[in-house]
Amino acid sequence: MALPFRRSLRSLRTDSHRGAIAGGVVALALLAAWAAWAGLARVPLVETSATARLETIDPVHRVEAPIDGRVVEILVALGDEVAPGDVLVRLESEAQRLELAEAEARRRALEAQLGPLRAELAAASTRIERGASTARGAVSEASARSRAAAAQAELAHDRSRRVAQLAPQGGVSEEQRATASAEAARTASEAEAATLAIQRLRWEHLVQESDARLRVEAVRRELARVEGEIEAASAAATRLARELDRRAITAPVAGRVAHLEPLSAGRFVAAGALLLSLLPEGELVIVAHFEPGRAFGRLRSEQLARMRLDGFPWTRFGMLDARVRRVADEPSDRGVRVELALVDRAAFPAPLEHGLPGRVEVVVEEVSPAELLVRAAGGWLAP
Repeated sequence: MALPFRRSLRSLRTDSHRGAIAGGVVALALLAAWAAWAGLARVPLVETSATARLETIDPVHRVEAPIDGRVVEILVALGDEVAPGDVLVRLESEAQRLELAEAEARRRALEAQLGPLRAELAAASTRIERGASTARGAVSEASARSRAAAAQAELAHDRSRRVAQLAPQGGVSEEQRATASAEAARTASEAEAATLAIQRLRWEHLVQESDARLRVEAVRRELARVEGEIEAASAAATRLARELDRRAITAPVAGRVAHLEPLSAGRFVAAGALLLSLLPEGELVIVAHFEPGRAFGRLRSEQLARMRLDGFPWTRFGMLDARVRRVADEPSDRGVRVELALVDRAAFPAPLEHGLPGRVEVVVEEVSPAELLVRAAGGWLAP
């Protein structure tokens, strides 16, 4: 019995060494596999924003009251689709309409005076030209008569002088000498009268022309005054028309009424008060806000991202795939604004619309588990 017992002990020792070796090999294999995974595998690092939501690429338009006024009519309801130029809200405008009618009536009355004034101005200018032509003809005629009278006076003066020379010799009678002297005096008086007539015609023409020019200037002043008042009335009408247009508040863009203040007829609104908001139709994007320290230098265009919608559990509906589109250069009160474009909107099984909130994860880089472990250790050891 001693020999079989010794063989059994040797077998037991041999079996125990084989188990230890096998366990060591398995442990080394697992360690090598883990080391290979830690060095070769890639783990995505993400930055997360819990303040993300879907928005249209065109911003929501706030429609505000352009001026103070009282609401007369609300022509839209929440959810209505509107086109550019559609009237949304009307403010009270009766006083402006009356002022506009008055300004237009005044303008028409003033415009009716333009025709007669222009006709009178043209007639006065024509009279000046005709009066100048008539005066030149009259002066020319009077000058001709004056030259004829001067010639007659000179001839009569020569005759009287010759008669006076013959009178002492008895060649002519005293009566003939007196007649010649009287004729010379008469013709001299006629020549002087003709000269004075020329002067009188010239003075009369100057007076008439002066009166006509004064009338022309008066008509021109009246015409300028009427034209100025017409311009003022036209400006007032234009201003009132624009104010009326501002009191009919229209849609600046096409879209849907996304928000409507509790307005009612008769309510007074101040200039700048929000009346409603229009949501334009357009492409949906994801808008998220990140902390500046996690955004600058880490987020950039074309990075992959995913969004989990709060209203649609991701375990049932999945997540929205996206890519970073734009990153703001300056932070706001909410953080750094980041816009992300949807990769395949149609692949999401639920309807998507503006305003849906959610959570966004952006893949900023991929590192090995070993590098990630080193970074974590560095973070723990940092003061």
